[in-house]
Amino acid sequence: AEGTLPELQWAVTIVDSRALNVAGGKYLVPMADMFNYKAHPRPRRQSNGDFFLQHHQVNSDAFVVRADRNFEAKEQVFMDYGDNPSYIYLRYHGFVPSENPFDCVHLDYKVSDDGQDSGKVTDLSRVRKLLGLPESAIDCIRWNKADATW
Repeated sequence: AEGTLPELQWAVTIVDSRALNVAGGKYLVPMADMFNYKAHPRPRRQSNGDFFLQHHQVNSDAFVVRADRNFEAKEQVFMDYGDNPSYIYLRYHGFVPSENPFDCVHLDYKVSDDGQDSGKVTDLSRVRKLLGLPESAIDCIRWNKADATW
């Protein structure tokens, strides 16, 4: 049966906003999408989703979701959705977390290479040093509470 464009848009929106992404697959897991986001209280370094994958696993006959923190009876259960910047949550889940330790700041700066002394900083290494950034290529910067570094 053929679907309409609005039906396709609805289906894509449901999958994008509700599916859990694990091991390259998207899974619609009943009730797992009902847990609200809250960053885990223990600071950690960004690890490409390893923390999320420790608590969300696919095996041959089930999708297993484990709590990532202790909670009391009748207390709301939260889930840390992983080490993603806030724009991911806005774009795919329709919210912006009030606190997100993995949010980042994208820097867009140009370095003059005209060779003339125009008062501009001309050495990219010097720019990074002035900003207190590491020498490696950076796509975005974030303050890491776990070890108090950029």
